[in-house]
Amino acid sequence: MFKKGFWKLKKLWLEMLRGYQYLNRFIKTNLLANRLFFFLITIALILGSVSLGYYHKSKDEYIKAMTVSDIDQSLSFSQTGTDFKLYPQSRNDNLTVIPFKLNNTEDQSVEAKDYLVSLMPITKEKLPKNVTSSILFFGVGGEGAIVIKGELPKEPVSVTIRNNSDISMNNRGTGTVQINGVEQEVNYNGVSFTINAKAKNVKQNDKINQDMSIKELYNITFANRQFKSINEQFKDSIKKEKTLNNRLTDLMKRVKRVNKTLDKDENDFTYDNSADDSDEEKASNTVSNSDLDNAASSSDISNTDIENIRNSAVDEMKEISNEIDTENDKQEGLKAQQEQLNDFSNNKMFDLTSMYSKTELRSNDNPK
Repeated sequence: MFKKGFWKLKKLWLEMLRGYQYLNRFIKTNLLANRLFFFLITIALILGSVSLGYYHKSKDEYIKAMTVSDIDQSLSFSQTGTDFKLYPQSRNDNLTVIPFKLNNTEDQSVEAKDYLVSLMPITKEKLPKNVTSSILFFGVGGEGAIVIKGELPKEPVSVTIRNNSDISMNNRGTGTVQINGVEQEVNYNGVSFTINAKAKNVKQNDKINQDMSIKELYNITFANRQFKSINEQFKDSIKKEKTLNNRLTDLMKRVKRVNKTLDKDENDFTYDNSADDSDEEKASNTVSNSDLDNAASSSDISNTDIENIRNSAVDEMKEISNEIDTENDKQEGLKAQQEQLNDFSNNKMFDLTSMYSKTELRSNDNPK
């Protein structure tokens, strides 16, 4: 059976080969066929190149459309120049939350009523009429969020935040905002960026809902991330302190053995100034365990060299003790940060938060 199948394949191959040879002879001996053949090949290559280019362009546009909620871009208000930082966005059903922070509030209002949020589709002509938004400022530190309610398309949407307050002399004349990658000159103090509420890098969060409290919204946008960062830093500091303590304990044990060799008090960890000054360069802030062990047990090392090795260990012990104190101070500072964050999210935030709901829905025929 295998042999029969082999002969069938060989016969098919020979027929294809004869057909190719016939076509090749026909093209070479017939001028019109020759030209037509190369013309068709050229057209096929051009069409293939155009199709491939269009495919890659469409693919790139799709990837961009699905990942435009970029939090790493550098943004600032058009007139005051106030830095505007975006944070990871999240959504649930028809609610989208966009956290942000003003990095300098000296020339910029932190009252929500001073701001207007404008939404404009990039590819569609208009957004649904039921799309609304609210802007909130959590206190006076510049932390805030935009909450968009409504079914946003699975496409890019331009968001412009316009500040209508006049607390700075910089709120004069014109400035520029970037809308859909194009610099636009405007006569207001605003900042613009592009989101996609249904992009792959927008997190789904089931805790987002219309009935969530201001505290829950603050926890979702800022507090949870800050608590997590504080806890991670605290754990890292504890781990580092433990490593330092282990190193300090090990050095103390080895120095005790060296002290016995030098007929010193076992618990003497003070620097010995009687060591030979000419050998001072031998003392360093770090010393290996083998050096200390050799100093404690070897009879081939002079007392002066042993003293220098011991002094190096004493110096290192002092540095380690200082590092431990630094980590303890850091831990106390992190505890204070956690207490302040708890106090703000549970008490002060309710008195300091401002919220305003006014949305401008714009068509993309006039992007300014």
